[in-house]
Amino acid sequence: MNPLVNGPELAPEFVVEGPNATMTFNKNLLVSGLTYTVQSSPDLVNWTPVPDSQVSVSNFVEIRKASVALPATGGFYLRLVVTD
Repeated sequence: MNPLVNGPELAPEFVVEGPNATMTFNKNLLVSGLTYTVQSSPDLVNWTPVPDSQVSVSNFVEIRKASVALPATGGFYLRLVVTD
C-alpha cells in the first residue's frame, strides 16, 4: 500500500451492524507522523471523535475499526480525518 497513490484499498469501509454504524480503515505502519481520527456528526457542522480499536495487523498494515450507535432520528455522518 503506497500512501501517496490513491486506490480502493485506502478507502474506509462503512457498514451498518445492527444498531451501530461501523467504519473500518487501513493504517500504513510504514508511514510515521500521521494521526487517524474517526468522527461522527448529526449535522456536518459539529464533529465528535469516535474511539477506534485495532482489528489486525498484516504486512505493515493495521486494520482499525470504530463503531457508534445510530440515532433514532435525524442525520448521522461519519468521517475519517488524517492529519500530520
